[in-house]
Amino acid sequence: MKKISVLVVSDLMLLRETWGEFLNADSNYEIIGECKNGEPAIRICQQNPPDVILFDITNPMMNEIDICKSILDVSKNTKILAVSQYTHSSCIRKAMSNGISGYLTKNSTCNEMNEAIQELAQGQKYICREARDILADELITVSKPRPSLSPREKEIVQLISYGRSSKEIAWQLNLSVKTVEVHRYNILHKLELKNTAALVNYLYVNNAGLN
Repeated sequence: MKKISVLVVSDLMLLRETWGEFLNADSNYEIIGECKNGEPAIRICQQNPPDVILFDITNPMMNEIDICKSILDVSKNTKILAVSQYTHSSCIRKAMSNGISGYLTKNSTCNEMNEAIQELAQGQKYICREARDILADELITVSKPRPSLSPREKEIVQLISYGRSSKEIAWQLNLSVKTVEVHRYNILHKLELKNTAALVNYLYVNNAGLN
């Protein structure tokens, strides 16, 4: 039986080695290469297109999704399996709507990775169990109205998206730092987000909360 050829893409050496050891231990797979980012991956795919690419999506705010689209332009039969620490439903939908065939979170098991690669190699799509649960929760709550932010909260969100600290925001808006912190807490509470990193990611993917 023909082996499934796999290209491993991650900027982390430890992750590349771990995935490599896992795949090399299974006679169904053949690793044709590994690289740190998408640029060399495009060159590899032009010369020797793999069946599946394991692609470590480290930051949805970077151009990794665009790189994946470029890979698919030169290697149309290749399937991309994104592996990401980002579990927001918008990240999952953005990946899948841009030609990526599979999505694993970094809470996924090796067995699930194996299942995903097999499915993609057969021309199917795959979304891991955690991601499916997240999308299902979104469907359940889709009828809930999106929370609206006050004009002041929108100002603060905009400055947060620029990377401003609470102290810098307080100075720019002529507010106390304590007042800014209260606004930040209320914004996270309204949007049901855990921290500022989640807020920045949410705003980038959804372009929400500023209208």
